[in-house]
Amino acid sequence: MNRLVRGTLAVGFGFGVTTGAIAVRDSVLATDHRGEKLGTLDVTAFCRKRHGAAAVAIDLRNDAIGWRCQTKTNGIIASADVDYDKACSAMFGPPAHAQSSDIKWAYSWLCYRGAG
Repeated sequence: MNRLVRGTLAVGFGFGVTTGAIAVRDSVLATDHRGEKLGTLDVTAFCRKRHGAAAVAIDLRNDAIGWRCQTKTNGIIASADVDYDKACSAMFGPPAHAQSSDIKWAYSWLCYRGAG
């Protein structure tokens, strides 16, 4: 009987410790150290705001850092790099900064204000 009580207490203690660890982990993951999330960066909208209504956003590398703004004037195509932090500030007002949640995914840019 004594073994049964100790075994039950050990299982209960292990369950309690595990539950506590999960709760602590969830609260740490819920804290966003990037700042206040403002929204998703719309690269096309930024390009049009910066370079005119005919501008388009193209992703040359098929990843998050391959974006360029492209314009065509009198048959001449021009393109410009996208500064993602400036794009967030242009879209959401300064100060704002950009962060990619997955550098391999072109549409992973999010804009934040605050910590970063």
